[in-house]
Amino acid sequence: MSKIILYPLILSVSAALGFIASRYLAQPAPEIATPTSLVDSANAMASAATDSAGDDIAEFTMPNLAGGESRFSDWSGTPRLVNFWATWCAPCRREIPLLKALQDDSAIDNLQVIGVAHDEMDAVAEYATEAEFNYPILVGELESIAAAESFGLELMALPFTLVVASSGELVNAHIGEIDESEADAIITVLAQLENRTITLAEARAQLAE
Repeated sequence: MSKIILYPLILSVSAALGFIASRYLAQPAPEIATPTSLVDSANAMASAATDSAGDDIAEFTMPNLAGGESRFSDWSGTPRLVNFWATWCAPCRREIPLLKALQDDSAIDNLQVIGVAHDEMDAVAEYATEAEFNYPILVGELESIAAAESFGLELMALPFTLVVASSGELVNAHIGEIDESEADAIITVLAQLENRTITLAEARAQLAE
């Protein structure tokens, strides 16, 4: 008697489980954020910041490696590459030799590279002995966030580099490590902008491509 009752029960449970499984498998998989999507979001924010720049010139003050403080306006009147980085960021460390080379030798005589370390002072000071920077390094975790926000950027995805005209206006926000071809394009556009062969709007459009 118990066997007659048990078999239909097993069949009913199996059928129910099969129905539930089929419904679950038919549902679309939830979207998971990928590194690519994060970079796309960062690029979108950088593009929006560049598009809205123009009226307000960024200004910020940060501690420097010499033990004092530096203001962004200390380098006013020069085209600038403001590189946000950290000692614990491998791509950041990889691009430092290229940034040093740009500071030493570029098509723009008065180009100024400025490193903004989203890091602790002790860690940056220790790494500086190895890196032998030939450009100024500003340091501060909270201060670097405030510096990025002064340009209208709400997201910090290290490394990123701000291309700033001698007028102090933001030309482009490059998210991620800069390679040689990208550096060449940035310098070419900056040189044309400094020589007044292209306008600020044209420079922004070229670097946004």
